[in-house]
Amino acid sequence: MQLYSLVEDLVFTTQHLVINGVTSLVDTIAEADLNAAGYYKVTYGNRPDQRYYISTESKALNTTTNVYEVTYTATELPLADVQARMLKSINDTGNKKFDETTAGYTASEMSSWKIMEEEALSHATTPLTSGVLYDESVVSGELLDDLVNSVLANASAFRSAKSYISGMRKKKSLEVQALATVADCIAYEKSPYNYTLTQADIDTGFYPNNVVGAVITRYRNNCTEWV
Repeated sequence: MQLYSLVEDLVFTTQHLVINGVTSLVDTIAEADLNAAGYYKVTYGNRPDQRYYISTESKALNTTTNVYEVTYTATELPLADVQARMLKSINDTGNKKFDETTAGYTASEMSSWKIMEEEALSHATTPLTSGVLYDESVVSGELLDDLVNSVLANASAFRSAKSYISGMRKKKSLEVQALATVADCIAYEKSPYNYTLTQADIDTGFYPNNVVGAVITRYRNNCTEWV
């Protein structure tokens, strides 16, 4: 338990306390006896979210309630600073998504993708008799047409993923840059939406008072949760 010592003017944490030569568990000591010995329980106010505010801490013994109170006064961070952090969050999310798209491929493999796609596209009009894909087909034993189709499918999927990531990163960056106040930033990173519970949700045990199909309110961070 945290206590405030009036004599030493400090907050400390302890489970035992010696009063009048007797050591006791703090939880078993009557509050009046604690106060009489110069000790007071400590309460903390809600600390402002440091993503949006600078907080100033105040400490004082409330002589009416005999509680040592730690409270915080919030001052908004400059809007530009909040937006800069949010833009970094968006960029980091985009990078993570791109890394997930290319997971399992080395840099040298990715550097050959453009050549492989060009060869695959040309194969449709002039069948390959040499080159990266032709050589890979000879070595692996895979039919050249199958390899070409696989390369084209992968190229299409990669292009779609890259377009989505780049487009969403730009879209969300513009949305953040358009926010006019810190309050707008807070709302953007805690946007409410309706969510319908599934059987998998119920099975987690986190929703004991709900059933499948129940609609609850959840909150989305639009910087990191892209939909």
